[in-house]
Amino acid sequence: MRYFYILFVALAICTSCEKGEVVNSYTPFTTLFIENYENSYKIEIDGHKYASGSIKVPVAEGENAFTLYNGDDEMQFEGSFRLKPDRDTLVLFKINEEIPVALMRKEDLNEPKEEGRLKFRIVNSNSEIAELTNGEPFHLVFYQVLEQLSGPPARRKVVYHEEGDTVFNITNQLPESYQIIDITDNMESPFGFRGRAQILKEDFSPVMVEGVEVFVTYNSIDINKGAHILYLQEATGSLYSFFPNIEPYWEFSVALQSAYSN
Repeated sequence: MRYFYILFVALAICTSCEKGEVVNSYTPFTTLFIENYENSYKIEIDGHKYASGSIKVPVAEGENAFTLYNGDDEMQFEGSFRLKPDRDTLVLFKINEEIPVALMRKEDLNEPKEEGRLKFRIVNSNSEIAELTNGEPFHLVFYQVLEQLSGPPARRKVVYHEEGDTVFNITNQLPESYQIIDITDNMESPFGFRGRAQILKEDFSPVMVEGVEVFVTYNSIDINKGAHILYLQEATGSLYSFFPNIEPYWEFSVALQSAYSN
């Protein structure tokens, strides 16, 4: 009788297996690398904490949820990414204390270079500019140098492009996408990408200090690289009137710096 019972149970199990659906329990994994990762940080992915910048992670059907903590367990970043199976790379940006920490997919940063164009993401950490723009998003209109002469006052001269290219809605948060600047006329110029960028308020009115317009000067951007993350560093503005052929303006000298380029 005992043997009949065992046989009956075995048959029942086999029958249920035949009637049931095949369950695919395979979960893809990826080896995730985080560039610029700091050892004091901890990263939480879908509720699991890791203490390394090189980890093996199960890939979610949609997006994986990320939370980054510093050594004091204070949250520094929260977001989500659609990871690629097998291998993927994120880049951690900690530019300075004024700009919030950010994680970005390296694949999204490394866009192909386009001849005659630069791709910018710009973030602000200049407290004086933030105050002048009332803490609201602002715009930078880039005017490249066409001609420049130095020497005695009577000889000094600078000529900029009449029409500028605008990067819109700059804040203290790293943007999620690039904006494009046309540098076709400067590809063969000895000045490269050098000039000044006017600061406009959110409503596109010019920022004014002591009755003059406000500009940020720049001269350190490599035009041989197509995509750049730039930031406005802490600097104090002052009245600038070196070239007699243009009106004096309020200048933040070389305040635009590079945090990443490719």
